[in-house]
Amino acid sequence: MLLVTTDEDGNPTALGSGFFAANYRIATNYHVVKDASEIFAKLVGRRGIYKISFVENPDKENDLVLLNIGVKGQPLKLGNLSRLQVGDEIYVMGNPEGLEGTFSRGNVSAIRSGKDLIQITAPISHGSSGGPVLDERGEVIGIAASILSKGQNLNFAIPVSKLAELLKPEKNLENDLRAGTVTDSAPSSSAPREPVPEWQFIGLATKGEAMYYISRARITSTPENTLLCWIKTVPLETSEGRAFRKRHIDQLDVQDVPRRDAFSYSMEQYEFDCGHRKWRVLTAADYDEEGILLFAWGDLTSRWVATFPGSVIEAQLNFACKGRE
Repeated sequence: MLLVTTDEDGNPTALGSGFFAANYRIATNYHVVKDASEIFAKLVGRRGIYKISFVENPDKENDLVLLNIGVKGQPLKLGNLSRLQVGDEIYVMGNPEGLEGTFSRGNVSAIRSGKDLIQITAPISHGSSGGPVLDERGEVIGIAASILSKGQNLNFAIPVSKLAELLKPEKNLENDLRAGTVTDSAPSSSAPREPVPEWQFIGLATKGEAMYYISRARITSTPENTLLCWIKTVPLETSEGRAFRKRHIDQLDVQDVPRRDAFSYSMEQYEFDCGHRKWRVLTAADYDEEGILLFAWGDLTSRWVATFPGSVIEAQLNFACKGRE
């Protein structure tokens, strides 16, 4: 995958590479995107250009970051570093100088445990940073990171173990997105669960403690020409996100809900009035990471509220009402 960053005036500032490390998530180097005003991604072999909607989980110390692309891709399998030895053949996928889909072969020169780097002979040129380094099994063992300009053929990759640490909350998130959800009526613990359609990331909560997702398959019309839409709220693995999760657990505690500590995400049913740009909340439910209902809050119908321009609610309303206004 080719990454291009631009400044505030739309001028290109950097080239880089990346790859799907999880559904909807691209892994790359932090230094590729750190000064970007906007980030664009192009899948190799495809014509479309995608604007990155969200930069998440930056790991500045290990020069890694995850990007939300809003399109589903096939994640590469992460390899086992314990099998890696000096002399092993490896392959680097990248876009040197913007030349898409370049595939280079080399070997492991050294494993620099003190610096947490893998030294390789395969070339890493401008535009290849952030690309996957694969072993003979086709599994990711590193992320192309840098070249030592004073040396000859001295190229380095970040061990995949650093990316695995970054992906831990994302693995839970992917499980959440595949987990069961509620029906279009008040949730019921006896209702059969069904596979979840693909959910699209919409935005962050006001304080950045959680992410909002919407599935278009979960939008239904009413006789009053409004739309009912289920919004999934997944807390982030941050101090704010943990506080968000605790608040929900505390609410479940008041209701004496069994397994309340297993809370993973919440679902809220919104009603959107597209013509008048208004919204209200109807009902809510809390789930564990397997998609099992913990508690349904019943009828929470609130008053209609005007949509504030530039808010996450506006993004949610725009998504739900697209093509229906």
